[in-house]
Amino acid sequence: VAQTTQGIYMRLWSRAFIIADEQRRVVYVTADLCMIYQAVKQAVVEKVKNDAELRDWYDDRNILLSATHTHSGPGGYSHHFLYNVTTKGFIPQNFEAIVEGIYQSIRRAHRNLEPGTIRMARGPVEGYGFNRATRPYSMNPQAERDKYSSDLDKEMTLLRFDALDGRPLGMVNWLGVHPTSIGPANRLIGGDHKGLAAYWFERDQSTDTRKEKTFVGAF
Repeated sequence: VAQTTQGIYMRLWSRAFIIADEQRRVVYVTADLCMIYQAVKQAVVEKVKNDAELRDWYDDRNILLSATHTHSGPGGYSHHFLYNVTTKGFIPQNFEAIVEGIYQSIRRAHRNLEPGTIRMARGPVEGYGFNRATRPYSMNPQAERDKYSSDLDKEMTLLRFDALDGRPLGMVNWLGVHPTSIGPANRLIGGDHKGLAAYWFERDQSTDTRKEKTFVGAF
């Protein structure tokens, strides 16, 4: 009963990026979910295989699915029993909505492919979180701990995608932080702080999801 959904405080999104050169291409998807299961990957690949527009370009080998790990997302979309215990079993409606959303994001990214450039930035971020396992971490050998300046991985990595005319097309940001900001009492579906960061960033870039081409920013 404590995990019964009562509404939505933020919509969940699937954001797809296609990186290609003259010989290879890869689809990277980040979805506002807690986890990505093999069942979801298999179902997405099957949809792509049945799509005449996509099947010559993408398959199980070059489709990469990832999750933001929000703890405020839906459950019941795995084919493994233990993951579905808290939702009292598999929920086909959740599974099908997730698979369809990821598939549609790949389709949309494919249709909006255009030549561009990729730039990467890396740097430390301070004051963004804390290690909830400080005592276990301190039990690591001193030689191991001496390799790092902190018990947190503070490095942020960002990929920036721009069109050849300089227009920003999108970005993907990685920073190791646990999306549990909303807390265990929450009963509303949402993207937690990574979903909020994506929403704010896309808002600043005037993202309009109603348009076929628009800026996409993922955290």
